[in-house]
Amino acid sequence: KVEKGPHNARFTKNGKIAYVTLQGGAGLAVIDTHTRKMIRVIPVPGITGPHNLDLSADENTAFVRDFVHHVAVLDLQSGEVKKVITVGNGHGGIDVSPDGLYAATAAIGDDFISIINTKDLSVKNIKVGNGPHGIRASKDSRWIYVTLTKDNEVVVIDALKMKVEKKIPVGKFPFWIAVNGNP
Repeated sequence: KVEKGPHNARFTKNGKIAYVTLQGGAGLAVIDTHTRKMIRVIPVPGITGPHNLDLSADENTAFVRDFVHHVAVLDLQSGEVKKVITVGNGHGGIDVSPDGLYAATAAIGDDFISIINTKDLSVKNIKVGNGPHGIRASKDSRWIYVTLTKDNEVVVIDALKMKVEKKIPVGKFPFWIAVNGNP
């Protein structure tokens, strides 16, 4: 049992803790997976409806995407929001690259994605096409894959150049994406 609106979950590498976004506004539920009980709720002030999340490489920070156009950078130990970052409009996926150097987030109501440097929390926006939602980095963090719900494409971004390399036509309304080695 958790607060209102559970949506997205991320597990620690050892599988002992799950963090769950609570779209009803309460924040992040912290679940002990052994007892299957909620330990606590970490509030995430400054965002509207925690929607999707991912964890930093050291699992001490959560990057929490909301419904509107924000990402909260949440210190999981202290429970404090380090920064609220403005990104594209609408909800979208979020993925911390396997190397831990960036967090990439999409925005279904816009035409760009945002790349957040995990060290200094600076942001770079990359135009990709209409309706970006699903987003994942390759296992080696070299490539970023983005679904375009309105253009019916998957975009491939070179993460070294931070530039679109190609677009691949796919079926109607591609929403989510999983990448081998970084599902």
